[in-house]
Amino acid sequence: MTKSKPYAVVHLVAQEALKDLIGPQVVDHMEVQASTPGDDKPERVVAAFLEPVRHAFTLRMRSQLREYRRRAPHMRVALLPYTSRCRSILQNRLLGARLRPLIGDVPVVFHCRTESAAEWAVALSQFLPVTGIVLDVRGAWAEELVFANGFDGVESAPADLREQFRAAEVRLCCALEAAASVLTVSKGMVDYLEGFGVDGRLAYVPCCVRSTTFSHSARMRMRAQLGLDGKLVYVYAGTVTRYQHVEDGLLAFFGLAAEQTPDTHLLCLTNDTERLRAAIASARIDPERVTLRGALQREMPDLLAAGDAGLLLRAPSRMNRFSQPTKFAEYLAAGLPVLVSRGTGVLDDMVETHGAGMAIDWFGSSLDHRRELVRQTCMRFRARGADMRVAALRLCEAEFLWSKYVSTVRQAYARAIAQ
Repeated sequence: MTKSKPYAVVHLVAQEALKDLIGPQVVDHMEVQASTPGDDKPERVVAAFLEPVRHAFTLRMRSQLREYRRRAPHMRVALLPYTSRCRSILQNRLLGARLRPLIGDVPVVFHCRTESAAEWAVALSQFLPVTGIVLDVRGAWAEELVFANGFDGVESAPADLREQFRAAEVRLCCALEAAASVLTVSKGMVDYLEGFGVDGRLAYVPCCVRSTTFSHSARMRMRAQLGLDGKLVYVYAGTVTRYQHVEDGLLAFFGLAAEQTPDTHLLCLTNDTERLRAAIASARIDPERVTLRGALQREMPDLLAAGDAGLLLRAPSRMNRFSQPTKFAEYLAAGLPVLVSRGTGVLDDMVETHGAGMAIDWFGSSLDHRRELVRQTCMRFRARGADMRVAALRLCEAEFLWSKYVSTVRQAYARAIAQ
């Protein structure tokens, strides 16, 4: 690779500064870019958070930005408050002036998290040194919109939803046209974006972690603290949404596990505690068999390590073929083997090939078959849990550390500068 001229990276994030995943998925990623030597290393790295004024100066926002700065000492963190979208020339000029002292006079690469950030990058590029745009496509939002409204494909959706679908695709196409390079998070998304004519600009960079986090002593301490000693603990970390299949995946599985043996326990880590509590009650699962709690991002590694298997049971669908959950890497980093359903992408093959958990044919199976699957699964995690834990950590180190993708991402930056 030809060595590029000095440049700065500004990772633009629009209205997501307070989301839990921004720490591991943006701040940690950019800290690795800022601190890793090598060819095409950016001279400066900035994570810039675009937030409406009504949110930008709250105590919660200030606290979150302080945490990001503590977490990433080799990069800059900037708040870009705005009063209207990216159509105001005066506002964009002021935001550009706010960024300029952080980046100097070198060319800027805007690393844009989602299409919304790419729209801002186009507007801001008028007021900064010669720029290039790298679009980071986190999901198939048009498809997700349709799926969230109960349709597995736009063909069966009503006219108003089809119009929203088309508008989301047009927005994606505009962002792709503006980008010199495109990154995306799964092999399914690579296929999806190739369908829009994206050529050699496209690269796969999964949701990763900065490092493995497993500690045997922390695991034992957390299990004792939560009262989990001697139990086979299944873990779910995430939200309660349609594509997560909480009722027919997670709770259907654990309900049968709870029936079969008294030592199984479910640890749920979620911000949707009330919705999940209601779902557990509807599934008629004894609440004493479940530990349900919210958790700060910094608490997650030890909490995950307390478990024996992380659950990713999602039904095969058009939507789930595109996804590769953020929590997968976090499970592996915490030494947590994964139980995944077949037919939702590449994770089932990956887990089985590396021995980092189990893949099962859950959806579409009869009740008797499901009972047998649960029995076999519990037996295997009891018998081989320690080996699978080691394999999970090895898989994380091989495929899901940000350091593994430094060169791939820098090539995308170099392409953007050279355009």
